[in-house]
Amino acid sequence: MDKKQQVMQQRAKAYDVIIVGAGLSGLAAAVTSSEQGLSTLVISKIPSLHSHSVSARGGMNAAIEEPNSEQHKLDTIKSGKHLSTPKQVDFLCTEAPKVIKWMEQLGVKFDQQDNHYRLKTFSGNSLPRACYSKGRTGLNCVKALLAQAKKNGVEFNEHFYVADLVVDNNKIIGVEGIDRRTTESQIVVSPQVVLATGGGLNFYQLSSNATSSTADGLAMALRVGAQLHNMEFVQYHPLGLAHNGIQFPEPVINAGAQLFNSNNERFMLTIDKQNAEQVSRDVLSIEIEKQRQNGQKVYIDFSHVPEEQKSTCAEAELIAKTYTSLALYKDRFEIAPSAHYLIGGILVNENCQVMTSNAVIEGLYAVGECASAGVHGANRLGGNSLVETLVFGRHAATQLKKIDLENNVSAPNNSSISEVISRLLMNNYQTACSVSSMSLKLKVGMFNNVGVIRDQTSLRTQLAQLNEWFEQLSLIGVKSQSKLYNDEVVEYFELKNMLLVAKSICISALHREESRGAHYRLDFPTTLAENKAVHSLLRLKHNQLYLTHKSVATEKNIEVVNG
Repeated sequence: MDKKQQVMQQRAKAYDVIIVGAGLSGLAAAVTSSEQGLSTLVISKIPSLHSHSVSARGGMNAAIEEPNSEQHKLDTIKSGKHLSTPKQVDFLCTEAPKVIKWMEQLGVKFDQQDNHYRLKTFSGNSLPRACYSKGRTGLNCVKALLAQAKKNGVEFNEHFYVADLVVDNNKIIGVEGIDRRTTESQIVVSPQVVLATGGGLNFYQLSSNATSSTADGLAMALRVGAQLHNMEFVQYHPLGLAHNGIQFPEPVINAGAQLFNSNNERFMLTIDKQNAEQVSRDVLSIEIEKQRQNGQKVYIDFSHVPEEQKSTCAEAELIAKTYTSLALYKDRFEIAPSAHYLIGGILVNENCQVMTSNAVIEGLYAVGECASAGVHGANRLGGNSLVETLVFGRHAATQLKKIDLENNVSAPNNSSISEVISRLLMNNYQTACSVSSMSLKLKVGMFNNVGVIRDQTSLRTQLAQLNEWFEQLSLIGVKSQSKLYNDEVVEYFELKNMLLVAKSICISALHREESRGAHYRLDFPTTLAENKAVHSLLRLKHNQLYLTHKSVATEKNIEVVNG
């Protein structure tokens, strides 16, 4: 097939909108866009029912049993430590009860008793407000949205890895990627693309993220001029199993589970005698990590949970049976904070449009965990992640429009991805510089140096390692030269993206010389005054990352740092 035929074939595949990612935010956008009569294609490298959203069991905040959403707003802003955008918080909390009703219309049944919602309390909330569905909230919502999307005629390609965005003159053209079945590159054309790729913290040794969460959307957005916002804020879940990062759900603490160190000391009583373990997620993670760095192991003990609260621990019991050989109410479980949620992300405006330093990228949107919509600030309120995916996935789709595809869409003639694939398949495989070995080094390094507790030495150490690994990327080859399901080729692109996003976190963390929310610096343990609070903004230019600090109080850029 010559270039002209290839372009004609690509034009035949044009859509009003392409949604990259088939989790909750992507499916919410797909259902809404299709309801508006837009031809919609959802592209994902794995099936929807394998997306990271499915693992979200706990529930989603909504002031559905409250007189209004004011307290939900206050709790969200308080948790954000002066870095949340009040207007965006207001939108999230106001829309939250509406998306609960939307899910119910699509068939999701939230647990109720006596015609009232049964509600959970997550970290940072002043009262119970998290609606849940049979302990499988994420899965049940994904199933409902997926069924509706297919009913609406949404097309799905679940064997395609999107490697890059195609942009011309700051305007989206489509996406370029790899058909996982044939390892061939392909361009799919659309003047509107919604990134819904998730956060991608799979580059931490202990992480709750799915193995498919590899920060692809963030890296792709950076490469076309987008800014990454507040990347230093990585939220850790305090109750991860020490051997694999799988987490016990937070409500077990409210039910009566307690933490002990190797000396059998309930150490949280010395930190906060009144609340003990019932503190915010960031505080608990920091104190657990301090114990670990002092040579102590930390254990969670369920034997103190009263009988009437054991129903709250049903999910914990399932986790214990599935991932350990221990009994929930007899044994103690060693825990460690695990990377859980990327609070920062692709900077978007109030309409979910992706922002450069001075404009929007026309036709490009980002939603869900890959985006920074301004609601989480420096520390996400527990229970706000699932509801954010639905609120902003739905909202982004309302901004989309019908396009005259015949006269307004054209495909580029070249493919940068195919050149990289050819190089990988031709390179001699180097054991010392393989995708798997570098990925493992990245996970260990990020967990040890850019974890719950950071300082200048650890951050500079990791940054130097990341720069060295970037230099080695050109040496990497793959074991097999076959093009049939050659997953290692895709893993190379994933590794490249994870390295870039990991570097973004390092640079942002290094230059935030304070502790705030989910960012804790051992060498700068205090929080700057409210009038000195800043946002971190990163952009990529000529393969170099540049950091800008923007004052929250004045909204002016006050510092520019060469990353």
